[in-house]
Amino acid sequence: MVEVSDFLIDYTSLALQDKLQPLVGRDSELKRIVQILLRLNKNNPILTGLQGVGKKTICYGFARQLAYNLVPEELRGYRLVGIDVAKLMIATNSFEEYEEAIKKLFAKLSDEKVILLIKEAGMLVRKDVDDGTREIAKYLKPKLLSGDIKAIIAIDTINFKTFVENDADLMSVLQVIRVEECNLKEAMEITKGVKSSFESHYDVRIDNEAVESAVMLTSRYVKNRLFPEKSIDLIDDAASLLLMDISNYKISYGADYWDLDRYSNG
Repeated sequence: MVEVSDFLIDYTSLALQDKLQPLVGRDSELKRIVQILLRLNKNNPILTGLQGVGKKTICYGFARQLAYNLVPEELRGYRLVGIDVAKLMIATNSFEEYEEAIKKLFAKLSDEKVILLIKEAGMLVRKDVDDGTREIAKYLKPKLLSGDIKAIIAIDTINFKTFVENDADLMSVLQVIRVEECNLKEAMEITKGVKSSFESHYDVRIDNEAVESAVMLTSRYVKNRLFPEKSIDLIDDAASLLLMDISNYKISYGADYWDLDRYSNG
C-alpha cells in the first residue's frame, strides 16, 4: 500500500547525501530566509527573480543548513520537503482518489515539522492549465493562510506578477525576497564552487582556467540567459560531451583518466 509520505521529496535528506547542487555565496538571501521564517506574521519567504538567477539553488542551500543544524534553535528539527506531483498522479487511479491523497498529504504536513518548498505557481493558484497542481492549490492556500503549513516559494518574475502579486490573501502571508542576477565576479566564484560536483559526476578534472573561460564566453556571447545558470550549463555541457568521447578513448588507448583542460586544448 502506498503511503502519502511516498509523495514527498525530502530535500534535507538529499542535502545530507550531497545530492543537491551546492550553493556558493548568496549569504544575504539565506539569512533573509531564516529571518522571515522566524517572524510572527508574513513568515513564508517567496524568492522571485528572472529564470536562471539561482532561486531554487538558494532553497537547496537552506535545506543544507537545516540538515546540519546551521539554523536557530526554533528551526532545528525541521525538514524542507516538496510534493512529487507526477508520482502522486501516477499512483492514483481517479480524480476522487487523487483528491483524497492530497487531503491526507496536507494533514500529514500539518502535523510534522516541515517547511514545504513550492516551485510551481500552480500549487499556489488554480491556473487554467491542469498540470496536476490545480487541486493542490485548493488545499494549500487555506493551510498557508491559517499558518498550519510553512513554505518557501521559488517562482520566476512573470509567474509572480501574473498569479501571486495581485492576490491580496496570499501576499498577506508571504514576504518577498528579490533575487538578482549575480555579477561577473560572483558568477566566477559560484561556477568554481560547483565544479567539484561535475568533477565527481563525470570523473574528470576541470581546471579553474576552463571555468574562467566558460564564464567569460557566456558573458560575451550568451545574451538571452542569466548568470550563474548559463556558465554552469556550459561546464555541464562540455563535460557531458567529454564523457561521450572518453569511452572511445578508453577503448582505443586504454586511458582511464582525462583532463578537461588537456582535452579542450587538443
